[in-house]
Amino acid sequence: MALTDFFDQCRIGGKAIYIVVDHHKALAAWAIERRKLASAPYLLTIDHHTDTDEAFRGYVCMSAYEDSSVDEDALAAELIAAIDWSSDESLTEAIGKLRHDEHIHAATKSGTLNASFSIQLSDQSGYVEPNENGIYVVPHKCAIGCLKKVYDDECVVHHALEIIESPYLDDQLRRIGDITQGLGLPNIESLPYILDIDLDAFHSIKAVNPDDASTFRRLIRGALAITIATEPEWVKEVWEDEHNEPSADQLLTAVLGHIEEACKL
Repeated sequence: MALTDFFDQCRIGGKAIYIVVDHHKALAAWAIERRKLASAPYLLTIDHHTDTDEAFRGYVCMSAYEDSSVDEDALAAELIAAIDWSSDESLTEAIGKLRHDEHIHAATKSGTLNASFSIQLSDQSGYVEPNENGIYVVPHKCAIGCLKKVYDDECVVHHALEIIESPYLDDQLRRIGDITQGLGLPNIESLPYILDIDLDAFHSIKAVNPDDASTFRRLIRGALAITIATEPEWVKEVWEDEHNEPSADQLLTAVLGHIEEACKL
């Protein structure tokens, strides 16, 4: 199986765009981009979820369930060590054993990515301390300007509307800057990064059509490449727009429109 079987690809303004249905298959695209570079790039991901599960967790658990003699830690370590980003065969085998939310850990532990910074909606706490897996969840409190002490259902809706609004992204990028500064690195936009977008980050049509998309489009222009996970089932699961039916295709068209506009500048 070729790595190109895991994604659809196009180029917009000379920039490579990789589109996958299942997010973990983006590992194939990241590896292709890794091969172009002397050292591993970084990942800036925009997602509903954190996607921080350990690589092969599901496969290992099922293996142990089927055979009680399986050493789960040893099997997981063996599978991670076997990932070779320069080998199509190795990556194909790894992707076949990965499940949802396990791909970033697989990428950082295998040297496909240097580190990952996740702008997301599902984890309020996040963590900013040095992390041995190179995975950093950017913490958030709520929508910009919210003064509530408790994150309630109304906050969830308002927060999701801001996911790619410039004031919100600027705030998140400042938080990422605090992380990279602590690591002795420049800000993420000065590093070689892949921009990764999971369409389930958009809970409504309004969210993917912000009032101010300037920061989002700047991130698009600065990215080495862009990966997009359509995840249609999760788009339906998190949808909050009562005026429009959930449609991963419609969200994809909107994101590709942002890329086209960004690449014109």
